[in-house]
This record gives sequence, structure tokens and C-alpha cells, in this order.
Amino acid sequence: MKLYLITATTEDSKTHVIWGGSQSDAASARKEMLARGATRKDTKTYEVDVPTGKGELMQFLNDLGNNDITTLIAIRNLIGR
Repeated sequence: MKLYLITATTEDSKTHVIWGGSQSDAASARKEMLARGATRKDTKTYEVDVPTGKGELMQFLNDLGNNDITTLIAIRNLIGR
């Protein structure tokens, strides 16, 4: 399942994260980030392939844990998972 992860760092150095289920949701989330004080430059959108099988989904969620989501996505893309 493809989801969209939108991240942004605002002027107060806080990182905000919103998940969206469609490109339209992602666009709305980007607008929300801008309203919170983020700049377009500091707002990133990532396509994330989230597994739908129970075992794979549980592994994905456990991998998230307390890790930085953008790091996890980069690693998963590198290893093709």
C-alpha cells in the first residue's frame, strides 16, 4: 500500500510528521505544514510502500520504533524492502 509521509521543520526547530493516504492528502498536509510556519524548502514528501500482510506490517511498525522515519525509509529503499 502506498502512503505519503510529509515532514517539515518549523522555525522553532520542531519536526512535524503527517501521514496521508493519497496525493491529495499529501497536498493538504503540505499546506498545513506551511500554516504551522514551515517553509517549502523544509517540507518534504516521501512515498512509502507499507506492507499489507500481517507479518510484514508488524515488522514495518516494529522497525519504526523510535527511529527517525526518513532514515528508515532511506534504508528500506536501499535494500529494496
